[in-house]
This record gives sequence, C-alpha cells and structure tokens, in this order.
Amino acid sequence: MKHIPDNVDILVELKQKGYAFGIPNWNYDDSYIIDYAKKKSAYIVTNDRYNDHIDNYSKNDPNLKKKLRDWIRNNCIRYELSFFSC
Repeated sequence: MKHIPDNVDILVELKQKGYAFGIPNWNYDDSYIIDYAKKKSAYIVTNDRYNDHIDNYSKNDPNLKKKLRDWIRNNCIRYELSFFSC
C-alpha cells in the first residue's frame, strides 16, 4: 500500500533543503534514522524507544550496546499531541 503525504509540495521543499530524506521501503529504517542523527549531531523526535534496535545491536559487545542505548536515551525527544477545544 502506498502512502501519499498530505502536502507533497512541503515534503519536496524539505527534501531540497536537506531537512527530510527518503528511506527505501525494504530497509530497516531505525538504522538510517539513528546513523543520520549521529552524523548530523541531531535529535530524533519520536516516541519509539528503539528497544528492538538496541537489542539487536552488537550482541557480542555489551559496552557498544550500552553506548548506543545511552545515546538514544539522550538524543530522542518524545512528544505528545493534545487536542482540545476552547
């Protein structure tokens, strides 16, 4: 099933400015998002705690796993949407 953004023009503009990028459908998006944020020294706005990525990351090296977990916990910003009427 294909998903089409609500406003394609805004998405194209964000991509052109380097604020958004696409990820191939068949790839594991967590890796792309985390690697991109690390390279750009950026934060990730998400409610995903990436536990599955952490659990699968460097199973043979607990220090690397802890380093990733700490980075994710310190660089992810959680959000909440609130809808109310006045």
